[in-house]
Amino acid sequence: MDARAQRRIAFFGGTFDPPHRGHLAVARAAADRFRLDRILFAPVARQPLKLESQPTSMLHRYAMVALATADDPRFVASQLDVADTGAPNFTVDAIARLRNEEPEAKLFSLIGADAFQAIARWREPQKLLSLCDWIVAARPGYSLDALEAALPAGVVCATLEDDEEGEGLLLRHEHQSSTRVLLLKETREDVSATEVRSAITEDAWKMQDVPPRVADYIRKTRLYQESF
Repeated sequence: MDARAQRRIAFFGGTFDPPHRGHLAVARAAADRFRLDRILFAPVARQPLKLESQPTSMLHRYAMVALATADDPRFVASQLDVADTGAPNFTVDAIARLRNEEPEAKLFSLIGADAFQAIARWREPQKLLSLCDWIVAARPGYSLDALEAALPAGVVCATLEDDEEGEGLLLRHEHQSSTRVLLLKETREDVSATEVRSAITEDAWKMQDVPPRVADYIRKTRLYQESF
């Protein structure tokens, strides 16, 4: 396939409870910086590292993601991580499914720096890092040293040299394959879903941190408004 025509697709997993302007800002910055054709917003049914949490039902979270992504043709609500069997959902399985669905595409995984810090604790981290390139949305001051320190033991890496897509690490895997971990520095939004839920609980009309369609959905369904 001509590399110029190769579709560039990013998997963007998370709880999205609710999806907010911070998620959208990161996705827009990544799509612009890395020329992404699609970003798949994939709400996860059960996060393995947060099994004690009780997120809003998948039905509501998927509906809110569909509404939040409606205005940008590059954004798509995805069901790759939707299956709720009661067991934890693992990103390595979701990206492997995406690879099977899009065998000719250039794949990325979009992730926040805080989440990437725990990558060594994820299911099959070495395999996971070998499945696609990674885009890490970093806060000011986040460095390549922090990226490297987060890698699981046994992953061989080097600093990217003269890569047209910017600063990052080159990861070397078995059978001479390699993937990259790229730093995304352009994001400025600092929004927490926990803070958004708390603000909504305190005042049902303080929803400036979520897209208008999502705010309307929350009002109509009275999500996060236990006290009203």
